[in-house]
Amino acid sequence: MPRFRKGQLSTKTDFEYAIYWEYLRAEYFRIKGNQPKSDECQSRIKELEWRYATRFGGYEVDTSSNNN
Repeated sequence: MPRFRKGQLSTKTDFEYAIYWEYLRAEYFRIKGNQPKSDECQSRIKELEWRYATRFGGYEVDTSSNNN
């Protein structure tokens, strides 16, 4: 079952937050050595990005940790 249900994500900000959160989770699980869980998060990211793109017209996330 997806972590974020369709009804919960209604604004661009909701989608952006959900996508960024899944990037963080995927990286965390990858670092901890839980590759299956990281892969699960990656598939959620693809789904969320697709839903975002079909609703709002595209998405690019800045996953760099450089806040300059």
